[in-house]
Amino acid sequence: MEQNNVRKYLLYALGEIALVMIGILLALQVNNWNEERKKADLAESYLTALKEDLILDIENFEYQIEDLSFQLSQIDSLEEILSEPSLTNSDFNDLIKANLDIIQTFETANLNNNTFLTLQNTGRVDLLDEIIQFRLLDLNSLQKVYQVMITDNLQLKYNLSEDFISEVPFYFHEFKIEINADVESDIWNNVNWVQARRKFYTFLNMMKTVNEVAIEITEELKSESEDLLELLNNLN
Repeated sequence: MEQNNVRKYLLYALGEIALVMIGILLALQVNNWNEERKKADLAESYLTALKEDLILDIENFEYQIEDLSFQLSQIDSLEEILSEPSLTNSDFNDLIKANLDIIQTFETANLNNNTFLTLQNTGRVDLLDEIIQFRLLDLNSLQKVYQVMITDNLQLKYNLSEDFISEVPFYFHEFKIEINADVESDIWNNVNWVQARRKFYTFLNMMKTVNEVAIEITEELKSESEDLLELLNNLN
């Protein structure tokens, strides 16, 4: 009887141990499921933020391409007028007066890449699919080239415009201060028009080249951003 009781107690103890082990394994499994769910939710939130960033960038690129293209069309029109054999110095002077607003520049090197930078800085890029990771890295490399080029272009435009502005009374028409007509005429009469015309023509030529380069890199970045956005949308 004592042997039977010992056997029963051993079987009972083994059963208890087995139940505890099963409980521990189930708890670990539930914990793993919860961790995976949290990772999936976090990855989904990052993907949503990435898509929002890309949409904003694409809209900004479209605006910049449109604006740069408009400036190019203005320059083309001015070059066509400047090539007219009948154009006089007086006509050239009036042309400069009427087109001072071409100096304005609107492009920006700002990008909506905070989500990617956060992923990179926190080491959470691994939450994303490997293909997405590689595409993000490629896009970020192109973004860096874009930022350097646009920043350099803006500085070049600024330097050229400053050089030209120094030769003429510069203001935009919407901000023009009301002054005596005789005084304004006297100001313009004291312009060194030979210098002004030379610098205006130099400015137009450089603006054309700079804008063409800016459009090319912006279109490339826009295309890459659209491709990545499509890839992210197809994950759902």
